[in-house]
Amino acid sequence: MAQYRGMSASRFIYFAGDALSIAELSAASLDGHLVGLGEGFMPADAVETPAMRAASLRSLMGETKAASLLTAAWIWGAIPSAPARHSAHRAVAHRLHHVVDRRLVLHDVYLADDARVRLGGVWVSTPLHTLIALVRHAVAAPSPKLSARSTTVSSAAGPPAILLASAQPLEHPAVQAARALIEMGSADSHEALAWLATRRRMPGVQASRALLLALSEHLPTPSGYGFEAAIEAAPTAVTAAAPTAVTAAATATTTTTATAAETPRGA
Repeated sequence: MAQYRGMSASRFIYFAGDALSIAELSAASLDGHLVGLGEGFMPADAVETPAMRAASLRSLMGETKAASLLTAAWIWGAIPSAPARHSAHRAVAHRLHHVVDRRLVLHDVYLADDARVRLGGVWVSTPLHTLIALVRHAVAAPSPKLSARSTTVSSAAGPPAILLASAQPLEHPAVQAARALIEMGSADSHEALAWLATRRRMPGVQASRALLLALSEHLPTPSGYGFEAAIEAAPTAVTAAAPTAVTAAATATTTTTATAAETPRGA
């Protein structure tokens, strides 16, 4: 992450109440001199970079919080616009109290040093850990359509196969952002799979790895590191989470039923 650490805080982000009031900033925006970005404004002719987007959240994140999930995805350029409510994890080991802001959702989980980077004067989760967090967030909050289908395939395929049996979860904003991070080359899905493989007791880890595999199947794999190598590097039940699990289970059920029908009674 050294390439990101060199991005210093931008001096071209203006916040209401610093040097100019919100009325003056709004007037400059109406005149075409400034454009809104995050929680502040930037010059209309400035280049919007990840550092600039991160810097626009300084007033919201402070020194104790790190931008995460869809907010981090927006900073890294995986989604076109900032989320309506920003997400953050703790950047300090101690608990935070009295953090009340309707613009922010604080996930009371400490983001370790190797999982975040200083960007534009703001802590931001790295692209890799942003990908991992997005996938875990998506599988932790399944859609109603996914839940409705669970009764039909749960006994045959298990939770990871349920996740991949329906295309609807792929429409989840977190899943779309995760796919964009992979397609941009900002985060490596194989590295994320390896990270999850070392945390087998983490809630939702199997479904998270299944979703990562599903997102990666439509992308070219790096030379010499295909999915077989990824599965070998992460030896928990990844194969059970593959989309073919549903087909295999259905085939096995059909074969068993046909065999039972052909077997004479008393045999």
